[in-house]
Amino acid sequence: MSESFSLPNRKEVADLQRQAEEPRELSYKEVADTLFWSFYFSQGHLNLQHYMFAYMASKHPEWILHDEGVFDQLVDAELPRYKNFLSRDKHKQTPDDDVAKAVYEPWGSMRALLREKRDPLLESDRIEEHIRNIIYILLGQEEKFAFWRPGENRPEKGPFRQGMSQLIEYVIQEKPVPGPPIYAEMMGDIREELEKLPGRSSETMRQRFKKIVDAYTMNHQDQPLDLSKCPLFAKWIEAV
Repeated sequence: MSESFSLPNRKEVADLQRQAEEPRELSYKEVADTLFWSFYFSQGHLNLQHYMFAYMASKHPEWILHDEGVFDQLVDAELPRYKNFLSRDKHKQTPDDDVAKAVYEPWGSMRALLREKRDPLLESDRIEEHIRNIIYILLGQEEKFAFWRPGENRPEKGPFRQGMSQLIEYVIQEKPVPGPPIYAEMMGDIREELEKLPGRSSETMRQRFKKIVDAYTMNHQDQPLDLSKCPLFAKWIEAV
């Protein structure tokens, strides 16, 4: 009796490919850009930055960060763009020392997660958990979006951008994701995970999501949100 045979699925193929890859040291530019854009995508939330780096460590176990002297180089060479982005309002620049401290904490998390060699099989099992943690924090963060109203002209504080929703911009509407490609990968994985969640999500999650969508609809009437492109998101709202 012949043994049954089935082709590996996409996840299995991806896992096999990652296992076959040799460790690859990240370039200085890759490190600098990945760290910088983590402020944009996390809206400055340190725990969210940590889970993003944990996701990267699991998604790309071949990535290795050798950190000798990198932080000093980051602060010296990258300070102007961090300072411009992290300043608490447009008229008062954040002191250099405060910017360096703000960069140091997520840098420490990134360094700890990426500097050691990792087992591809173990890491592949952790990707979904990291994505869920990212989703939960994003929903909480973006609930703040619901309190923004058109016509308000208050300074944007730090990296937090009033009126911004990662979930709507890059997950539902699938707009081009700025920054290094890993963030586009992350948004794609968030979308896949969110499409599984309506059947097992909590009432709190659905309420938060509805607030975010309602706020976006109210504040972007010139850019109506087309939920028909993602029917399961519409089911989230109908379930509330």
